[in-house]
Amino acid sequence: MRWDRTGCTHSKLQRGAPQWRTTDFKQSTSCPVIADDVIVAAGPDQRAGYHPSGTRAWIRRVDGWFSPYAAFGDATVIGGYHASGTYEPPIVLIDTADGRRKLGTTPEPWLNPNGTTHSVSDIISVGEGGVAVDEIGRFAGLDSEGSVRWATGTDDWRAHGAHDPAIATDGEIVVAAAGAVISVDPSDGIRHWHASTPSETSGLAVADGTAFVSFDGRTRRRDDAPAGVLAVDLSDGSEQWRTELPDAPGPPGVGINDVVVGTESGDLIALDAATGDRRWSGPVGRRMDDRPLVTPKRVIAGGEVNGDTMLTAISREV
Repeated sequence: MRWDRTGCTHSKLQRGAPQWRTTDFKQSTSCPVIADDVIVAAGPDQRAGYHPSGTRAWIRRVDGWFSPYAAFGDATVIGGYHASGTYEPPIVLIDTADGRRKLGTTPEPWLNPNGTTHSVSDIISVGEGGVAVDEIGRFAGLDSEGSVRWATGTDDWRAHGAHDPAIATDGEIVVAAAGAVISVDPSDGIRHWHASTPSETSGLAVADGTAFVSFDGRTRRRDDAPAGVLAVDLSDGSEQWRTELPDAPGPPGVGINDVVVGTESGDLIALDAATGDRRWSGPVGRRMDDRPLVTPKRVIAGGEVNGDTMLTAISREV
C-alpha cells in the first residue's frame, strides 16, 4: 500500500460523499443505531429518528444524554442515560416508530444506597435478549422485552477499576474490557475468566474465537504503560499475541485476516489477526480514534484533517 504526504493512497483514498445531513443537533451525537429501517441518533437533550433517505421520522426532547446502543427486538432500540447519580432508569427501550419510551429498567443490584444509579456504559444484543454493563462494571442480563433476568451488584475487576467497560459477544460468551478483560456467561452472568491488560483499554472486538483488545497506555497504576493491541482466546482468556504501538489506538475493527486500528496521531494500522504482525500502516488524518469499518475491499474510518471531520475510504489493495 502506498501513501502520499497528505495521507492518501494514490488514486485510492476518497472522502465520503455526503448523501444527507441534519441540523437537528447543536452538539455531537452518539453513534446511531438502525432498527426496523429507522436510524436513531441522540444528543445531550434530544433524540431523533430518520428514514434512510434522510427524512426525519420524529424528534423528541429528553432530559439527560440518552445513548442508543443496539437494535433490540421488533422496532425497538435499547439504550441508556449518561447521567450518574440520577433516579432515571439506566436502561431504556425506545420505540422506533415515534421515539417514545417503551420501558425503563433499573436492575435492583445497580441501585446505590440513596436510590440513584450510575450511567450505562454499553449494551449488546445476545440471542433473544441482551447484556448491559454500567460504568463501574456491574452487569445485567435482559430478556427480549428488556426486563432484567439477572444482575450483578459487585464488579470483579480485581482492583484494576472498571473505567467504562465495553462489551462484545460471539453468542456463547460476553467479553468485557476496561482496566482488564473478563468473560461473562450471557445466560446467568457467571464470570469464567479474567485476563490482565498492560494498561487501560479503549475498545474491543470479537471474531473467530478471539477477543481483540486495544490498550491505550493510560493507567492509574504505572507511568510508563505501553499502548497496543492484545489478542485473547475466548475459551480460557489466554494471551495469543500482543503488539505494542507507538501511539494510543482506538477500538479495533476486524476484517477477514486483519485487525485495523486508528491512532491519536492520525495513522491507520493493520495487524495480522493470527500473529499480530503489522501488515500495513500509514497516515490518514490528524486524529483517528474511532472504530474503523473493515470490509473485504476497503477500510472506512472517521477522523480529522485540519480540524475538519471527515469520512475516509481506503483501498486494502497492496
